[in-house]
Amino acid sequence: MKKIFAILVVLALLTMSFSVLAEDEEVVNYALSETLLSDGTNEYALDTTYEYTIFALEPDAVGTYYIACEDTPLGIVSYNGMWVSIEPSAETVTENVVSWDCTGVGQSIWIAVKGSGDTATITVSDEELIIVVIPREEYVNKAEVTDFTYNGDADELVYVDTEDDKVDSAVLGDDGFYHLNSANGPVLYVDLDDSLMNLQDALSYGQVKSAEYDGDTVVKVIDYNAAFTKYINSADPESMLYPLTEDLMTIYKNVGIYQGWYGEDGWVGGTEEDAWMFACYYDENYVDPTDVVIGDVNGKDGIEKYDYILVKRAVMGTVELTDTQLKAADVNGKDGVEKYDYILIKRHVMGTFTIGK
Repeated sequence: MKKIFAILVVLALLTMSFSVLAEDEEVVNYALSETLLSDGTNEYALDTTYEYTIFALEPDAVGTYYIACEDTPLGIVSYNGMWVSIEPSAETVTENVVSWDCTGVGQSIWIAVKGSGDTATITVSDEELIIVVIPREEYVNKAEVTDFTYNGDADELVYVDTEDDKVDSAVLGDDGFYHLNSANGPVLYVDLDDSLMNLQDALSYGQVKSAEYDGDTVVKVIDYNAAFTKYINSADPESMLYPLTEDLMTIYKNVGIYQGWYGEDGWVGGTEEDAWMFACYYDENYVDPTDVVIGDVNGKDGIEKYDYILVKRAVMGTVELTDTQLKAADVNGKDGVEKYDYILIKRHVMGTFTIGK
């Protein structure tokens, strides 16, 4: 009974909308949020709160009409008062061009457009239309995407300034992540929910994509939506940070160029090769582990009493050392940081032992 009632409600709403559409004699979306032209090629707004947006056409002359959409599939819902489907679905919304014979003034056709973005380019004509469907390729991540937890303070990270002389390049390290300037430099992170370059917002419209061109003609669309979703689901749940991988670099770089967020003449400094780095964060207080002085745990004023006190507290479990400090504290190079390490640092300070000899 509930199912029958729901169908009757849908039919009542559609009939109500149809009467308005017939009066306008124009293509209108079912929510009636925009009045559209009934011929030619135009860009129309899609109702992004629904999977499909319904448009209606009621021509003022008989004849064969063609309705085409080059951006996304469409399908016929109703024509000449006959229902093809009460509710559009993946089985009925599959074409790029539909044709319809209007045999009398006052007849109408309803079409459903699948929403893959916030707009669609639709052409209505009484001449046959042929739409060249642009090939679409789904990008597949080259590396496995695993869950990530950021253990530091995300608020202490800073943006990469591509116009700063200290910023040179992003270098892929042995850990599979990109680092700033060298493989031993600070890890580069991206905030997957950052408003400055919010790909998660673009993802909600299915617009995490780029294109390949032959001159000014698009010959292929690259779809990164599924690949990027895996990173969204695996990022640090608190900060939404993820270390910059080769796949993320590819996504940010190519989508940024396609969307026009930056480029050689874009609003962000740099060129198309490195301007994408503005979306990255890093720890400006990071110390290159190759520059670590064994025994100088706090990184200040050489090896002193505060260093062995810090290591002793770490062994007792009252403080937690950073990765750089752990490397500096492991004096004997065995079994990680232990009591013998702070004893050796203390002896070094007292002058009865020399670290490194």
